Amino acid sequence: IPGPALRIYPLKQTANSGDEIDVYLYFEEVHADSAVSGMQIEIQIDPVDLQYLPSSFGYDGLFSQYSAESFPFSPTYSESDGLGTIKIIAGVVGGGLSGTGSILKFKLNVLANDGTLNINIKENSSLENSNGRSIGFRQAVSGVVTIGGAGL
Repeated sequence: IPGPALRIYPLKQTANSGDEIDVYLYFEEVHADSAVSGMQIEIQIDPVDLQYLPSSFGYDGLFSQYSAESFPFSPTYSESDGLGTIKIIAGVVGGGLSGTGSILKFKLNVLANDGTLNINIKENSSLENSNGRSIGFRQAVSGVVTIGGAGL
């Protein structure tokens, strides 16, 4: 995936009903001159098929230099019109985040018995640099979960 990009990792995974799966929010090729200092990201799931596990949310990879005490934030979760939305609003101290790697991790519980499920990054998600300017990402790439080999 050419960067700079924001994506779900892994892009594709297979699971069975009742499984808990790891989902990572991942930066791809974010250059230091575009380091992310602020973000508002929304990830959408179908709450009939996937259950967000809020206690599983945590820092990862590029964000691992921060602790919950020095940089506290937590996502919110809401359901409306048949969609579950995980909303992440954060500001990064210092020079911001750059590079390639995961920044956040959370778990989803698979409720569906079959089919292909999407973990979507909403297009209105935004990232800013330390000057408050929007960072022009080439793309936001969502993830797919295939249940029990469906569609293979």
